[in-house]
Amino acid sequence: MDLNETVVITEDGFGLYEDPETKKKCIVKRFTLKNATDMTVQLISYGATVTSILVPDQDGKVNDVVLGFDELEGYLSNKSQRIGAIVGRVANRISQGRFKIYGEEFLVTKNENKNHLHGGDRGFDQRVWQSHVENGRKVVFSYLSKDGEEGYPGNLLVQVTYSIVKENGLQIEMRAMSTKPTPVNLSSHGYFNLAGHETGSRGLFEHKLNVNADRFLMKTVENLPTGEISGVSGDLDLRRPKLLMNGILQMPGGGYDHTMVLGEKEGPIKSAALVVHPRTGRTLEVLTDQLALHLYTSGGLPAIREEDDKKYLLKGKKGAVYEQYGALCLETQNYTDGVNHSNFPDTVLRPGNIYTHTVIYLFKVLDTKL
Repeated sequence: MDLNETVVITEDGFGLYEDPETKKKCIVKRFTLKNATDMTVQLISYGATVTSILVPDQDGKVNDVVLGFDELEGYLSNKSQRIGAIVGRVANRISQGRFKIYGEEFLVTKNENKNHLHGGDRGFDQRVWQSHVENGRKVVFSYLSKDGEEGYPGNLLVQVTYSIVKENGLQIEMRAMSTKPTPVNLSSHGYFNLAGHETGSRGLFEHKLNVNADRFLMKTVENLPTGEISGVSGDLDLRRPKLLMNGILQMPGGGYDHTMVLGEKEGPIKSAALVVHPRTGRTLEVLTDQLALHLYTSGGLPAIREEDDKKYLLKGKKGAVYEQYGALCLETQNYTDGVNHSNFPDTVLRPGNIYTHTVIYLFKVLDTKL
């Protein structure tokens, strides 16, 4: 998609970071991308993270539609949520924290009970990336993941490029190269709420969601794929728009946390999902070249109960309280735990090949309010 030629990019500091391993300190950079149609995106070099997306509603009122924090400490204190970050080397789960490549077994960090989640104890979301502005239109982040990091084989060079494209779209392009065969399955872990980041479950429940998937990965109680691919039905059949409140409240186990199958073979960029918030008129279309979309309605955020005023509160930007079912993650990726299922598409990146992944989050407004 063509770049928006009206974009202006500015850079400042977001905080001082001390590496827990080397004890070296560095400034975390922040980049602000703004166009002429009232879209503003902010990114930081910690985790190559999206911290803010401001877009107008149907009446021209601008609001922030992603969860995040005003200061670096918010991200350091809430690492497990990975809010807005790039996750990897492998997004989602690896069963038992182990896999084999050409008969050789590799053990990666077990950071979710007996399993590996989102790259391990200190995945890409907890690294400070090198960063620069390219041609005044793009922000490029790069990170070298060394051989053995979190148990993965090979030196992996990763590059993530952010740009604003026409029609208020945020385009994320990911590339990676490795010196050894290694699984790679990157994803952007943004938490969206088109009603406004501060509106919580009340706002999210008003959304309507459509996902262009007729199958999904069956899973265990540990959210691990069984290897079976099943046709969608009931609340998982999102081929027609569904009110999120109904789907979340009726879903066994509480909310969505499912890998939806978009295809089996790599192809051109296609529409994966459409989210509509009728009250504000904001819409979000997700376009990608990936084979799957992991749908997560933030069931892992803290539940807020009136009778328990001592419960931990997750406080975000401008003092907003982020709660269970208060945001929607639309994580484009390859099949979850593909390295351990021979019937899933291959997720192993080999030397000489380049991993590529493009996703566009395209924001619009409805012609008329519903």
